[in-house]
Amino acid sequence: MNPSDRPVPAPAPAASGAHLPPCAAPGPRAGASPADTTADTPTNTPAAGPASSPPRLPHDVWLGIVRQTPLVSVDLVCEDPQGRVLLGWRENRPARHSWFVPGGAIRKDERVAQALARVLRDELGLAVMPGTLPPLESLGTWQHLYPDDNFADEPGTSTHYVVLAWRLRLDAAQAASLRPDAQHERLRWFSREALRADMQVHANTRAYFDPEVTATRLLP
Repeated sequence: MNPSDRPVPAPAPAASGAHLPPCAAPGPRAGASPADTTADTPTNTPAAGPASSPPRLPHDVWLGIVRQTPLVSVDLVCEDPQGRVLLGWRENRPARHSWFVPGGAIRKDERVAQALARVLRDELGLAVMPGTLPPLESLGTWQHLYPDDNFADEPGTSTHYVVLAWRLRLDAAQAASLRPDAQHERLRWFSREALRADMQVHANTRAYFDPEVTATRLLP
């Protein structure tokens, strides 16, 4: 699951003229078809849209919550008109360095529709209002457990999500406009067959498409 509302880290002093080097993109997957590789989108455009959700929590507060409680979150299975599924290559923990669907924890006092709109805006650059979301279909309730993995890379701290998963059907213009945020190195459209066969796709994401991966499903 993708914690799009990860806490804001403490600011670090910036050296004069300092800049961050660009990320190196992972190579194409073995056996990938052109449909799965040519739609890759590099991180080069900031997400758009006004902020309308509750603010992120400070680092120490969020870490305390992760230590003590499960997180209720949303995952977005975004499909284009050809039925391909959008995944992002994660650079943040948990599930770092794997392909994963967009998603994030629901914030205090935030409605589910607001959380879905925020994830679309912040992670994919698609500015929509909660009342004008693309067509939605519930995929049920899931649980994602990371026994020794968390956003802060703190040893001995697990992350536990209860996930409300949703399928969103994007039109061609929406699908073409998507751009990743800082937590994703790139986006890629996958056919369902390629997604199920690719071991770099995280098991928690493959479970949405592979009936043999059943450990994460709570409710149909």
